[in-house]
Amino acid sequence: MEKIVFKNVCLGYTKDINIVKDASFSIKKGDFVSIIGVNGSGKSTLLFALFSMVNQNSGEIFYDGLNLKSFSKKDISKKIAFVPQLSTFPEDVTLWEFVQLGRHPYNSLFFSNKKDDEEKIRSALDRVGLSNLENKYIDELSGGQRQKALIALAIAQDTETIVLDEPTNHLDIKAQLEIMHLLHDLNHKMNKTIIIVIHDINHGLKFSDKVIIMKDGKVALDGKTNDIITKKSIEDIFGVTPKIIKSHSKKIIYDYWIKDLKSPNEYHGDKDKKNND
Repeated sequence: MEKIVFKNVCLGYTKDINIVKDASFSIKKGDFVSIIGVNGSGKSTLLFALFSMVNQNSGEIFYDGLNLKSFSKKDISKKIAFVPQLSTFPEDVTLWEFVQLGRHPYNSLFFSNKKDDEEKIRSALDRVGLSNLENKYIDELSGGQRQKALIALAIAQDTETIVLDEPTNHLDIKAQLEIMHLLHDLNHKMNKTIIIVIHDINHGLKFSDKVIIMKDGKVALDGKTNDIITKKSIEDIFGVTPKIIKSHSKKIIYDYWIKDLKSPNEYHGDKDKKNND
């Protein structure tokens, strides 16, 4: 079943200029999708359209067959959770209180289900492996733990779909892999539809069923990971010549270079020659 459908969508931060142009693609329930492309290609803008954070200047976006414009913000927040890039986190807020924000769509001034909220928060913290830190302040956590806290907030929000903007940014390689495994776990064990914008192409390729590649504001390629990752597609989109291998059954980029640059061997050869003179 198609969960999200974009039909000829143009998006921009003003009504006069489109960053994303004529985007059409679909995402099925339970897909793990990575959106990749060079800087400024419109990747994050595409995500923001799901939350009315940019102008939808034309076209249509559907969620479960219904036009997204028919949803209230509260309706959307019960369907889709957004994990943004955050450079600063609230001070004097415990991890528990931070994750509790994910329950906001289900509460009102006159109603809250504290028992259900507590169960969802505790389950979310358990899922990301932070239950032993619930009373720690957010600003006392490491970068990887903060990213897990953001994902725990999204899990507590109890949506079918989780959308993440650069979830591995500024993390060391171990923390990056832990985050990607956590998302993979949510996808496979909880059947969450996962959509991420990611700069580290290989993380995206290794874990995704489907890849959307953006170029110059347009969806250049869209399909199963192994089908669309080729030497030609990487050269056309990123301007580098790749060596492609398979890792855990998925195509990844083993190495890459720019044709006009000297190879490292050439530089090393010059250096070795000088040292021998």
